[in-house]
Amino acid sequence: MKDIFHFYALFEKLLDEEYLFVHPSVDFRSICRAIRAPRRRLDKYIYSELGMGGDEVIRTYRSWWERGLQSKYGKSFRFTPAR
Repeated sequence: MKDIFHFYALFEKLLDEEYLFVHPSVDFRSICRAIRAPRRRLDKYIYSELGMGGDEVIRTYRSWWERGLQSKYGKSFRFTPAR
């Protein structure tokens, strides 16, 4: 099995460079599934590094993104999961 840091770095890259958080249907579980990461171990590692779990990191990225768009365009944007 790959080192947990490998999955952490990949998770970070998918958010920072690929903007996966913009897609409303993407959550921590789906990212872990896609990269074949041990979800609970990665979540614990993320918490130890950032003080929040994977889903909260994604929500935080979305919130920053929404505020940036609102500041830039003067409109309110919300990313909600598709049903």
